[in-house]
Amino acid sequence: MGKRALLGVFAAAVIAGVAAAQPAPTAAPITPVRELVQRYIAWRGGDAFARMKGLHSAGAVDTAGLTGAFEDWQSDDAGRNTLDIGGVKIVQVITPHGSWTLNASGQVVDEPDAYKYAARDPLGADTLLGTPRAKARAVLALAGLETADGHDWEVLRVRFGDADTYDAFIDPQTGALGLARITEKGQTRTEHYSNWRVVGGARIAFTTRVEAGDLGGQTLRVTTAEVDPAIDPALFARPEGIARATFAGGAASTGWIDFATSGEDRVYLPVTVQGQEMTAIFDTGASTSAVDAGLLTLLHRSASGSFPVPGENGVGEAGVAPGVDLGVGGLTLHGLTVAALDLYSMKTQSGEPWTVILGDEVFNETIVDLDFPHRRVAFHAPAGYQPPPGALTVALARDGEDRLVPVSLDGGPPALFVMDTGFNGALRIAPSLAHRQKLLEGQTSQGVTVAAIGGEAPGAIAYVRQVRLGGVSFASVPALFSDTWPSASYTDRVEGLLGLGLLSQFRVIVDWPHDQLFLIPAAKAAAG
Repeated sequence: MGKRALLGVFAAAVIAGVAAAQPAPTAAPITPVRELVQRYIAWRGGDAFARMKGLHSAGAVDTAGLTGAFEDWQSDDAGRNTLDIGGVKIVQVITPHGSWTLNASGQVVDEPDAYKYAARDPLGADTLLGTPRAKARAVLALAGLETADGHDWEVLRVRFGDADTYDAFIDPQTGALGLARITEKGQTRTEHYSNWRVVGGARIAFTTRVEAGDLGGQTLRVTTAEVDPAIDPALFARPEGIARATFAGGAASTGWIDFATSGEDRVYLPVTVQGQEMTAIFDTGASTSAVDAGLLTLLHRSASGSFPVPGENGVGEAGVAPGVDLGVGGLTLHGLTVAALDLYSMKTQSGEPWTVILGDEVFNETIVDLDFPHRRVAFHAPAGYQPPPGALTVALARDGEDRLVPVSLDGGPPALFVMDTGFNGALRIAPSLAHRQKLLEGQTSQGVTVAAIGGEAPGAIAYVRQVRLGGVSFASVPALFSDTWPSASYTDRVEGLLGLGLLSQFRVIVDWPHDQLFLIPAAKAAAG
């Protein structure tokens, strides 16, 4: 399973996108940048639009075959978005002092880099005019004429000093805005605007249709909007969240739990779902736990919707089922909202008896001690936890909600990998990393086809001459070199998957609450 294999079951259609080829301009630009900007600002309401500091809007959202509600609060320096659909509620708050998401199971997940992107505001008057109120410095350029939605537009490209681009499709004669194409961290979405109405002297789009390639799309229809409303600061306060994890008898740990017997080199655990005994694959690459859709009737639960599921090889589909209790040893995760997937066909292919995926929710609230050499795991309460003496500490990088592990290949600078216990190889390497470091140069490789969520994808097996993880070096490590890399699942910061082939050389203690790993090398692995 890829790291984004199950994230996005609830939120991807709202905030994520997939890489898409940029259409070639149909003609050279015809309007100077400054003049096009002035026409656009005048069309949006002139001084009223330029003075606007906040907006409150609410309405209906259609996505994944379901209709729900949204509410959005935007101040001059903070934002709050709430989505309630199919019995699932997602809240995202972005402020300069901290940003977080309340996930589908009610857990608070921090997003350290969210404000950086929200502050850019590429369609705002301050950004386009470069006023002192602008939160980020923008560079504007014309990208030619393009035809979209049956209309010819001048494309104004806004950049903020990196590879990300924000394209505003503006009518060169009237200054009307038709759509925007946003590419951030290698992922692209297109927002189509219509049903413009004047509110407080400024034009506001009352209908927005979002297209996100393989991740599908959504339509938001505003029913109420207010410019510069009075906003209660409490809306942007970080909540306590809901503690889903409890230990039996008030303990602070489960103690050791042995992996289930398996013919595969994977982590299988005995679990209970709604009191029913089952076997789960323990997958640090799954952002949301999942249950086989065919078992929901037995569990007296039902799923709704058909949400996109980004995986290692592309995008699949899943429903969602709230109110599911999942237990492992003396630990219970109460009231999770899980994905409902066709896991039966996946387990049939593997020949293993698993019908559950145990995903990120347990990492959000516990310290997870994976003792691979002894094939056992323990879960600990974070408060007061101390790692074993001599453990190597690895600081994790953050990319949105993701934690990424720095891994050095062939003496190169650390690249960022998703830790994926659902992948039983040592490494899966993105084409961009293989090309940049010439990892396949002079090597003989063997072509393979890999099956995962999203279907099958081609790749090749070859060796990395040296891999360094947490101060420990390994020679001649077999790796899967992917021919393609699913941008629906991973941003351009993610350059590979770190699988069991390497992780099993350690006792791995996962401390997500503090963005770190503790590694204890097995006897045959030597630090140096």
